[in-house]
Amino acid sequence: MTNSNEELDEGLARLFGPARRKRKRGREISEAEAVAMIKKSVRDAPNQALAVRRALASILAALQSVAPPMHHVIAVLSSLFSRSKVFRDEFVRAMYPIFSLWASKRLYSVELLELLEHWDAQYRSTYPQLHAAIEAIPPKFKGLLHDHRAKARAATEDAAATTRMTEIQYTHVCSELGDAETAIGLVLQEMEAGLAILVPTVEDKFEALLPTLPPVTEVLHSDDNDDEEWEDVVPSSVVAHTSAAHLTLADVIAQCGLGSAAYSLTITVPALHAPAPSLEHVQTAVKEGALHLRKRYLPLLRQWETTVNAHAFSSPDVRRRLQKLHDNVRSTLLKWDELREMISLNTNSV
Repeated sequence: MTNSNEELDEGLARLFGPARRKRKRGREISEAEAVAMIKKSVRDAPNQALAVRRALASILAALQSVAPPMHHVIAVLSSLFSRSKVFRDEFVRAMYPIFSLWASKRLYSVELLELLEHWDAQYRSTYPQLHAAIEAIPPKFKGLLHDHRAKARAATEDAAATTRMTEIQYTHVCSELGDAETAIGLVLQEMEAGLAILVPTVEDKFEALLPTLPPVTEVLHSDDNDDEEWEDVVPSSVVAHTSAAHLTLADVIAQCGLGSAAYSLTITVPALHAPAPSLEHVQTAVKEGALHLRKRYLPLLRQWETTVNAHAFSSPDVRRRLQKLHDNVRSTLLKWDELREMISLNTNSV
């Protein structure tokens, strides 16, 4: 019995105040351990009613303190009320000062109100006095539970609405992604074509800085050896015939054994008169494409990525296609930014 009393006192002291008997321990016990000690002490006590009264007296004293430890009070009440009929009986007998302190010191909370509501639902017929005490709680305190549940319902409804909206947006992304890939692909293709024209032009500005190499003929001439003999690769018959300097195509074909002389050649002459696009126009087109990507498509892609990531069951293929499209846009824009910086540096150096 002494050991049970010591554990009860130690558990109550840990939660509500100094113990009347102190036992040396190697470490500080936790709140959960203290609650377990109280519950075990009440259960194993030879006189459970006396042990419960001591526990309730400690709770009442704690409620009268400057800063009542309501979290500990609720933990003990929740642990013992549903497990011990003796505790329920003793609590109902001693509950009026406790309810009075809860009201006068404004100690009601959502957690406490939910606990009392649970007790009332289970033991209303067994303990009508408890039901009456719960019903007599001032409305301003009961409103705490009402407001809490209203907020919880609103949060649930908001979450459901957000889920529905995300589903709608995700469906829209899936339906529009193909068209976006085509439209953005055309812009990227035009920009890449323009960049291919502009980049060599910028590199040509630096050709003057490179060392001048000697002509190929000079290099070959320097290595020529007069003592070396060169083998003829053209038949002597052809060489002899060409001395007249009036060979026709048919003669060449006949002399070289190429077969029939009924050949005709068609030489396509490029349209040199076709106007080439000016570099200023190309640069302007690339610049407008970059502006179009930044103003319209980049924000759209970011919004779509947010929608896809928020969707709980988004398709991996959709995520992959969207990521690839976003990467391609960023890559082309990076090329344009680097080229624009190079042009600016070259212009300033002139």
